[in-house]
Amino acid sequence: MGCELSKRDTRNVVVLFNTDHTAAATTTSASYVVTQTADADHVIYDMAGSSNGYSVSVSASADGALLVTVSQGGPFALTARGTLAFSVSLSGAVTPSFPLGPG
Repeated sequence: MGCELSKRDTRNVVVLFNTDHTAAATTTSASYVVTQTADADHVIYDMAGSSNGYSVSVSASADGALLVTVSQGGPFALTARGTLAFSVSLSGAVTPSFPLGPG
């Protein structure tokens, strides 16, 4: 479950979280499609701990949408609370970022 917020003249924000309302469930992978109008900060809550980190890959479709795939095994680290944060440019380049607020 999640949402994509577009700011008119700045960055987009994509936020995802589990549908478990008790916040007890965690996830080890995610795949979702976004249509960004600018570079975007992506934040995924409730990720399971991984000693191998996480990888994030992005591929573009013909209609301009971006398919974002997150899986265990890569250079991206979680916060102590299990939040994964990264940025995706309009071209699909992925870089680490830090979540705002408690992560």
